[in-house]
Amino acid sequence: MAHDLQSAGFRTLFRASEPRPREASPPEAVPTVLPRIVTSPESSKPVPFPGREADRPAAPRPASSRASEPDDRSRGSGHPDARPLRVGIFGRGRLGTAVLENAKDAKSLTVAWALGRGYAPRSPVDVVLDASHADAVRDHVEWAVRTGSDLVIGTSGWSIPDLAEIVGDRIGVLTAPNFSLAAALMRRLALVLARFAASYPEADLGITEKHHNKKADAPSGTAKSLAAALVEGCPRYTGWSLAPASPGKVSVASLRTGYEVGFHEVLLDAPSETMTLTHEARSRDLFARGALEALRWIRGRKGIYTFDDMAAEMLDPLFRMECADDRGTR
Repeated sequence: MAHDLQSAGFRTLFRASEPRPREASPPEAVPTVLPRIVTSPESSKPVPFPGREADRPAAPRPASSRASEPDDRSRGSGHPDARPLRVGIFGRGRLGTAVLENAKDAKSLTVAWALGRGYAPRSPVDVVLDASHADAVRDHVEWAVRTGSDLVIGTSGWSIPDLAEIVGDRIGVLTAPNFSLAAALMRRLALVLARFAASYPEADLGITEKHHNKKADAPSGTAKSLAAALVEGCPRYTGWSLAPASPGKVSVASLRTGYEVGFHEVLLDAPSETMTLTHEARSRDLFARGALEALRWIRGRKGIYTFDDMAAEMLDPLFRMECADDRGTR
């Protein structure tokens, strides 16, 4: 009986969320739900870690939420006869520069152009990375739609409420508040921690994030995404607020100082114990490799996706928990 209860408890914590329609939202908008923690039966291979030069199969897509996907479009290294992807980069800041440097060693793509602010694109490309400024994102989306160039948005602080209407099924757009697979894993763990806190009324949940002194927006898109995970998992929270805490809100603290690449911490604080989830980026090369992987992944898809959609193939199988008795062994 004790084992049955324990096993049922684990399954409750790791259960998949009920499917809900996805609303297109930029990295800085707080999503209302997280991607389902569930494994697709059609997926037989995980997405490799960013930077791995292995074949990359296309992710399965729910027929109800995505337009049909053509079979004859190049997918970079995922197609044995494919030519290298022609990539463009909007932005010559920290992320854009890191992606440009890492792309020099990539065998499955070539950078056609990388532009700073105020320069017009020279030509259409297969897929473009927006690592520019929030004010320029809308213009870049419209350019990508006009030229048929798939798009990855890694810029923070932007908001385009009608993004889904602009994009439709014309191109594929992937939005990413963070290009780290480990950060995507942290968001899933935050959801589990919040479900645990739901039955722990004395416990508070909070988030701390730190970035370099040049980052203009606060809190970060990743922090907002983590806050959405906590709200999704713990019903006594309805949103987030910057410190000090407000009733029913997840308290978020932001610090902008020095040269911190990116630090995020999720905290459960109870009278007799605490628990933390921490992710710290040590180099922008981490984000550059993830961005390159996202450029390959979005090529040929239609509609709006998030980095979580790409990461799901690798991360979701990690949440299939079984106890020994459930497998018929003791």
